[in-house]
Amino acid sequence: RYCRAPRSSFELYPPPINPNWNQRTEDGTSLQPLLPGEEVYLDVPLLAQNKTYLAVGVIAVSPNEEYIAYSLDLTGRETCLLFIRNIATGEEWILYDTTSDERRVMEAEGSIVWNNDSTAIFYVTLDKTHRPYRVYYRKLFCSEGSYIALKLQSDELLLEERDGLFSVHISTTFDGKYLLVSSSSKESSEIHYLDLHDSQPDAT
Repeated sequence: RYCRAPRSSFELYPPPINPNWNQRTEDGTSLQPLLPGEEVYLDVPLLAQNKTYLAVGVIAVSPNEEYIAYSLDLTGRETCLLFIRNIATGEEWILYDTTSDERRVMEAEGSIVWNNDSTAIFYVTLDKTHRPYRVYYRKLFCSEGSYIALKLQSDELLLEERDGLFSVHISTTFDGKYLLVSSSSKESSEIHYLDLHDSQPDAT
């Protein structure tokens, strides 16, 4: 389970821990919370029910702390589906392939990075040999905070690695200011960067 708990800016770290955290609740369905005010925002055991396989790829909380973007591998083939969830309401959306005329769920490498204003994500797709090779940017929320309808969503290709010996991966700098795009093989690598505060992304 992935959880969060409120913490005052004046509170000493670490916060007080519930000494009975490893004991079951009264109804016996789950463990007691570890921290005061703890909130579960992704219950992986619940997601895994009635599935033969499930592995979490990445879980990324949006900068405004209202959403999570996460990826799941449901087959063991290291191919992930991407999901967006409203933490407060539990409303959830699965991402579809906007390049297909059919309503087809998008399969991706699994890495996800939010932009600075929590309206869009960056992600990586795979080629036919299962190599991570393209980095995309997709806007998901309008300025008012509403989720953009699927037919109005579109992907912007930021980088494509055409050399079959190289694979692409994304991450952020420690301060969260820049997106890092690494393209690497067994012998060499290069890194591109992008300012996550930029409203017109363009990997440098």
